[in-house]
Amino acid sequence: METEELLAEREAAKFLKQSHRTLQQWRWRHVGPNYVKSGRNVRYRLSELLKFLEKNEVDVSGEHGEI
Repeated sequence: METEELLAEREAAKFLKQSHRTLQQWRWRHVGPNYVKSGRNVRYRLSELLKFLEKNEVDVSGEHGEI
């Protein structure tokens, strides 16, 4: 089994260009990227952050995106 490095909350926030408070709110609201919790520690897999970004990408190449 391949292990993936886990990012701390502030590292994940920096990667997503969000504040760590935003990530805390997302967890409380059950939105945002999946995370790993062990006791009080919250960690994010890079692959989950990338999935989150891809899932929230807006495609403007469609009919309604033309000017």
